[in-house]
Amino acid sequence: MKRKAPKPGLLDRLRRKKNLREQRRLGVCWYTEDAWSIMADAALDDLVKTGLRPVKVLVEANAFKAWCVAHNKPNDAASRAAFVAEMLSQNRAATA
Repeated sequence: MKRKAPKPGLLDRLRRKKNLREQRRLGVCWYTEDAWSIMADAALDDLVKTGLRPVKVLVEANAFKAWCVAHNKPNDAASRAAFVAEMLSQNRAATA
């Protein structure tokens, strides 16, 4: 009859778990403030060229979070669009 190998100790299991986490790297696209501003301005210019009249609406993070909770919405692009549309329709938009 074969003997079972002893179960690894707690420290060994924690080290293995840490090593696995370190191997699961995920790249996240992140822009500098200047690069983001340039890209946003270019997007606005493109909208103007199509005949639209875009309005910059400042989205305050805490206000948006409260709105999401009140409307049972996730924090995603569709909810941000709905939030901005509501702010514009109620003339409560803080513009940039």
